Amino acid sequence: MLVKSENGIDNLETQFVGLCQYLLKPPEYRLCLLTDLDKKDYDRLTHGSDSSKYREMLQELDKRVQSVHSGREYRIEWTDPDTKTRVQVAGEATLHGRQGPVGDFDVLAFRSDLEDASDIRDNDGDEIESDKLRSFLSSRESRAMTRVL
Repeated sequence: MLVKSENGIDNLETQFVGLCQYLLKPPEYRLCLLTDLDKKDYDRLTHGSDSSKYREMLQELDKRVQSVHSGREYRIEWTDPDTKTRVQVAGEATLHGRQGPVGDFDVLAFRSDLEDASDIRDNDGDEIESDKLRSFLSSRESRAMTRVL
């Protein structure tokens, strides 16, 4: 299952935090949280590394999970990204509760966004956009994405 941010990361955080307890247990499928690192406040870290932006994004998500689910004592743990390309950062995280791990999920973060990674422009038609997406997905740059999807 893919959960992707649209119109800013706030919507992604709100939806994920509200549904995380249901999405991650029991794990009948693998969840991938797909986001862009150029959204919200993360562009203020222009001098920070993408790994820093990635960690900060997950720290913010963790704070929100803890706030919304304080009675269940939910928290998110993660490791540093295990796959990086010129356009993507990917890693794994785990939602924990009072009773232990609830479930694992993949995190795939575009350094900018999918459209930039695929070189899609606003005036590209549907066919050109599809060709660019196909080309991106078959490139080495999509290594992080293909690992988690």
